[in-house]
Amino acid sequence: MKNTYLTGLLIIAGVMSVAVSEPAKAITYTLDLNDTVSFPTTSDGYQVPDFFSGTIDNATGSSTGFYRTPWEGEGALYEGLTYTSVRDGYAGYNLTGTVLSLFWGSLDAYNSLTFYTGANATGDAVSVMISELGDPLSTGHHLVRFLTDTTFNSVTLGSQTAAFEFANLTATTPLPPAMLLFLTGLGSLGLLGRRKRKQTTA
Repeated sequence: MKNTYLTGLLIIAGVMSVAVSEPAKAITYTLDLNDTVSFPTTSDGYQVPDFFSGTIDNATGSSTGFYRTPWEGEGALYEGLTYTSVRDGYAGYNLTGTVLSLFWGSLDAYNSLTFYTGANATGDAVSVMISELGDPLSTGHHLVRFLTDTTFNSVTLGSQTAAFEFANLTATTPLPPAMLLFLTGLGSLGLLGRRKRKQTTA
């Protein structure tokens, strides 16, 4: 039985070492775009960046020529919710993960979003083209989710004129497949050990 445990652990350790030792790649992403009908009715509000340049606002409502609430046109209940507005510059966030989601309002051609492999906008980078979200929208909103093949450690959201408006910015890292395999292996070894103990007791 001791040999079975040892063999299983060696196999799991080998799989984990291959997963961990995989060389770093330049970051790329796929886009999951929601329709403009569904939208969140709550906001986690103003997100203070770890680093930024330009102007960033804790905004509610709309201000002509400056920013528009992502909930514009959805009624006073929604339009009074707090959101973040980046104007004439960039806001940067040290967020780590492989999934970034946000409620993106008023999509404009001058909005940009960039992922970085390092903190504080360092390392390999890739920028999102607004054209990938369809025709730019001067009003409206989208629930957007980006899935990256490499872990990002910071993002910047920028606008060269007017604003980039967003809310509910979150980053997550799903459990990697290698970890699932590792946990499955541990569970299997536990079941084998339990079965062996039952047989010995009998």
